[in-house]
Amino acid sequence: MANKTIEEGPSARTARENLKRIREEKDITWTVLSNMLAKEGRKIPPISIRRAEEGERRLDVDDLMALAFVLDVSPNELLLPAKDFSGVVEVTGPGERSNAEVWAWAMDGADIGSPTAGFAKGTEFYVDDNDVRNSLQQVAAVTESEAFRQAVRDAVREALADEK
Repeated sequence: MANKTIEEGPSARTARENLKRIREEKDITWTVLSNMLAKEGRKIPPISIRRAEEGERRLDVDDLMALAFVLDVSPNELLLPAKDFSGVVEVTGPGERSNAEVWAWAMDGADIGSPTAGFAKGTEFYVDDNDVRNSLQQVAAVTESEAFRQAVRDAVREALADEK
């Protein structure tokens, strides 16, 4: 079988590096880890674990969840850079961010600049910075017009007249 090159993004690289680091810290061999996974219903042969750690095999979401479970770590500890909260890290999607910002996003859903950050739950609402700037410019143009100012003066006079 020919070697296939796997396109690896920053999160895949982090996950495989974390898998290897955590497995080695716990002094677990590929075979033992494979057996642990099989007992939990996720069969990944030892050679596949080695290949995943070396970037020759992709890990899917189910693999990551099962690995996190048997290694007794949170899925975030496999997916995210070390939990030292210092420095800048690269994550698929948000790109380069501070490590603390990435962990706050992963743990608490903190805003990290997602393109859907302006969506309100259950609505089609979306805020785009350019739309806001354009809207503010339009409001400024209207409120600075003499016609608008005259309409406000007339409305105020009418309201005061109604009070008398």
